[in-house]
Amino acid sequence: MRRHKRSHNITKRHEKREAKEVSIPSETPAEVIEVSAYTRDIVPNDNSALSGEERAWLTELEGEVEEVSISPETPAEVIEVSAYTLDTLPSDDSLLSGEEKARLTELEGEVERAFEIAGKALREIRDQRLYRGEYGTFEAYCNARFGFKRRQPYHIMKASAIAENLRARDVHIMPIGEYQIRPLAQIKESEKQAQAWECAIKKAHGKSPTHEEVRAAVKEVLGGSVVSSEPSSDGNLVHLGDVCVVRRTSVPLLSDRKGFWGLVMEVEEDFATIMLFDRTIPGVPMESLTALSLTDKEKQERIHLLCSLDTAYKACPNEEASIAVFHYFGRLQRAILTPFEEWLLSQLKQYE
Repeated sequence: MRRHKRSHNITKRHEKREAKEVSIPSETPAEVIEVSAYTRDIVPNDNSALSGEERAWLTELEGEVEEVSISPETPAEVIEVSAYTLDTLPSDDSLLSGEEKARLTELEGEVERAFEIAGKALREIRDQRLYRGEYGTFEAYCNARFGFKRRQPYHIMKASAIAENLRARDVHIMPIGEYQIRPLAQIKESEKQAQAWECAIKKAHGKSPTHEEVRAAVKEVLGGSVVSSEPSSDGNLVHLGDVCVVRRTSVPLLSDRKGFWGLVMEVEEDFATIMLFDRTIPGVPMESLTALSLTDKEKQERIHLLCSLDTAYKACPNEEASIAVFHYFGRLQRAILTPFEEWLLSQLKQYE
């Protein structure tokens, strides 16, 4: 049944792509649209970027995201009908057999884990860059494939990580949706997240709490601080499309890349995904990066240089001399190359 459903979804997806050109949402800022155009040009946009195994892997992960169908804001009329049925139907367990009770418990667990599974799948798609077969950025892929707005996949991934933390701490009631626990993302410490969740359950008199009850509990745990369930748009140190220099080494994959420059491909609240000439690293704290002050022309030159270095690095022999040249360009913070640097780059391009 699941295989048939996935096949049907894939067919619908192809029909949708043939019928309508994928576009960036109208509310997307102009600079994001401009950078998206850059990334579509420099990232391969055909399925040759993915192996057959990766395409099968991506299809499986997409199926896991598609299976999440619970909306964070339930319409008022549905809540009203639910209240009516609770009043009119018998509420004792004698209507269920032992087998039915066991099945109900199993199904309830699947509902609780739905957004967790989706968050894990999205995280894997992003970290392994499985979207690169057709899209330049993770955000463009999520919008075209699932209809997600710019921040929605990040909310789901973060909620999934929080739910994993709560499950590991054996809380007696698990969350059932991303929006319900979104306020918990304001708390960085895993122990305090669990503390706030238990506090919210108490406010709900031992039942699954609402978004507002969770928000109130978070405010108490944080000592009365004003908590917003949405990230601030003004506090980012770097932005999508910025050319940045790595100034700290708090991320393992950046331990040997201090002083190297790269392009910010994605931004998620206090973290960014940065593309260097030899690797793309997600989850980099913004305080680890410093944006370079460049004109639009200089930024475009940097993007094309990064594309050339990335392509040549994959094809170039892994020799000490060539690695030294790549590292030289990887640390070069000037936008304009000298004649000798142009010649060096032309030698690297022979391997493209």
